[in-house]
Amino acid sequence: MTDSMQGLKKKKLKNLENKAENSKGQSSSTLLGFNGDFNGVCQNILNHGFITLRHNVKRYEQELRAKMPLRISDRITHPLA
Repeated sequence: MTDSMQGLKKKKLKNLENKAENSKGQSSSTLLGFNGDFNGVCQNILNHGFITLRHNVKRYEQELRAKMPLRISDRITHPLA
């Protein structure tokens, strides 16, 4: 994760903490707004992790394919098969 993304997430989490402090004892509509913001931050974190994982898996598969022989008959007996 880049430093700019971490900084942005820290700012968003700080804003959520401030909203949580300000919403104590207030109406449920304020809390619904807070929950929506919190949900958005969590979705961004999960999506970023998923995209990173997908990228790493794709890169690993490409490296593995590059190590495999081109001929099918050679692939059958190859140690990576």
